[in-house]
Amino acid sequence: AAAAAGGAREAPGRRPAASTVARRLPRAPSARRSGPHPRRRRLRRVVRGTVIALVIGLPIAFGAFIATRSVFFVGVDGQGFVTLYRGLPYDGPLGIRLYGATYTSGQPAAALPPAVRRTVAEHELRSQKDASDLVSQIEQGRLAGQGT
Repeated sequence: AAAAAGGAREAPGRRPAASTVARRLPRAPSARRSGPHPRRRRLRRVVRGTVIALVIGLPIAFGAFIATRSVFFVGVDGQGFVTLYRGLPYDGPLGIRLYGATYTSGQPAAALPPAVRRTVAEHELRSQKDASDLVSQIEQGRLAGQGT
């Protein structure tokens, strides 16, 4: 009769479903996780990883920057003149140049003999003194293969 009256009551002697019991009973304090909330733990891991990456990466990046500032190469600028550059003859990501012009000679690269033009186009890494001497020899026409 109780079932026909709306079915709101359970039959005597039957246990309620497990999901119903779990909803009614609060979680015991011992069943809760100890320590920080999972989001905080994840945030701590991310922060810790970032700090470690910076501690390792910054000295490497600084050393690489210093290394690029101590090398030179000879090349041709956009207007066709022999130029002394500081840095590495490469473009980095997003078009960042790893070099900068330090001196532009008045010598057009097109007027150089093929052997000297190849030397200029090679972009061989050199010391500042060696690169400056090369540009000076090109300007004065004293480089082997260059007529006066």
